[in-house]
Amino acid sequence: MDLLGPHLVEAYRNAEAFTEVRAKLEHEEEAESGGRGVMIVRRGGVPFVSGRARQLLERYVGWPSRRSRALPDVLALWIARQQALMARDDEVPPPPEALVIVREENQLRVRLLADTGQSILLLDERVRDIEPVGLARLGLTRRETEVLAWVARGKTNDDTARILGTRPATVAKHLERIFQKLGVETRTAAAARAFEAGGVVPPLGAFC
Repeated sequence: MDLLGPHLVEAYRNAEAFTEVRAKLEHEEEAESGGRGVMIVRRGGVPFVSGRARQLLERYVGWPSRRSRALPDVLALWIARQQALMARDDEVPPPPEALVIVREENQLRVRLLADTGQSILLLDERVRDIEPVGLARLGLTRRETEVLAWVARGKTNDDTARILGTRPATVAKHLERIFQKLGVETRTAAAARAFEAGGVVPPLGAFC
């Protein structure tokens, strides 16, 4: 039951989402005016994409491009991975995870609803965030995860110190220990690890 619990919750949410999608597809004006985008992918093609979904995909991944209407690699690979997890029958797979793509201070979250012969994608735009709790897997202390979370959000040592109610020198010491534990040498590399641990795709060119 512990293994199946998350799947039952996800199945209920998916059923609700399917009902919502069908209603929106029947009333296209409602779909266009809402904040959620809807996209249908079938055998690599895109038979339907709402205006909101097109707007979000163009902003975050440059789709469709002038040269091609093929799905971008980040989206195609994520869909293939989620479908592979759903198809496994040798064990109970983990519930599907949303794809998160960051752009400046916002992030695009994409959920996959699998149907027979096609996939329905639900797209939402949210304010970017990296929760310290998601960084615990890196083996950092609670305070170190807080510091890393703010550094990944682009805050300076002074900013982080003000937010956490400490001194910049203390933040710098925390960063030294964070670098050692993560095996990195720069704030950029540490931020990249934070995005990875938090399940967030950083913005294109963010770490160039």
